[in-house]
Amino acid sequence: MGLRTTSPSYLLNCLAPETAVPVPDMESRTVEEIQAWAYEQITERQLEQVKAIRAEECELRREYLNTAFTDLILELQEELNDLQQAQLFGEEQQRRGRAPAPPDRGVEGT
Repeated sequence: MGLRTTSPSYLLNCLAPETAVPVPDMESRTVEEIQAWAYEQITERQLEQVKAIRAEECELRREYLNTAFTDLILELQEELNDLQQAQLFGEEQQRRGRAPAPPDRGVEGT
């Protein structure tokens, strides 16, 4: 049934019951029993959900970092190869008596 809107005028027509309202028969529970039930039914389920979400998030971050570091390593290896080639060609040009050519850094218009 849930909650529903009620006109304030309806509340004017409400009267207190003439006899005492019977309280439903329920077992009395201790605070420890209630806490144990809440822990089992609510806290444990939330913990499992958080663990699953966190594991998925960690896996995504691990994938991202692996990709980023792999790309960075490849870029640095490419730069290192360029520098080694420039050094090798520079040594060959010095043997021939010429000045080494500066490595191409991709600067346009110079």
